[in-house]
Amino acid sequence: MSGSQQTFTRLQPYRLMLLAGYAIIDNASFPIVGDPKNAYDTYLEQLEADAKAAVDKAVDMGVVDRNRIGVTGHSHGGLMTANLIAHTKLFKAGVATSGSYNKTFTPFGFQNERRSVWQAQDVY
Repeated sequence: MSGSQQTFTRLQPYRLMLLAGYAIIDNASFPIVGDPKNAYDTYLEQLEADAKAAVDKAVDMGVVDRNRIGVTGHSHGGLMTANLIAHTKLFKAGVATSGSYNKTFTPFGFQNERRSVWQAQDVY
């Protein structure tokens, strides 16, 4: 019912991490740079370096506890979140929504990749 005063407060599930004392990188969106023909060859290395730089800076500023950081992302950010949780030890929790997890679609124009699966088998 639109405009009702009789509604429940909606709290996105990842915001529960905030209530538990976690800092959150919300809606992860780290750049993957380079020639579009092969930028994804170094996807994981670039992603980890981007996230590590963000975490290190926040820790250096004294605003987060390195052991209580979460990450969230949607769509391509969901893919980033899933990879950060799977391949790094930077985050203790993560929420990935509607991620573009099937990277076999990438060669068909997603995120500027122009090579086919057959041209970059090691990447896919």
